[in-house]
Amino acid sequence: MGGEFGTKELEEAIVGVMEVGLTLASGFKDGVQFGDFVEFWNKYQDDAVFKQRIQEAYQGISGVPDEVGELDAEDIIRVIALVLPYIPKIIDALKPAPVE
Repeated sequence: MGGEFGTKELEEAIVGVMEVGLTLASGFKDGVQFGDFVEFWNKYQDDAVFKQRIQEAYQGISGVPDEVGELDAEDIIRVIALVLPYIPKIIDALKPAPVE
């Protein structure tokens, strides 16, 4: 954390993008349908944690360029560690549902 700005806004933006991506990947695995967007909207309205993560990402997005501009090795490692747990979740979300 070598800079003046830190990484708070960047981390919130990454979490927001990962959460949206995970939700969309789950819905789109059987093809993009209007119902997927309805499901996304319903999750946004009904899931307080999901909604908070998206709102935090949006509210602080203007601070991300300054934070990215001063990332050091420690910050980069922290950001990578933040993204890593989402990768298997997104891969699982993209797997087709078993055919019955």
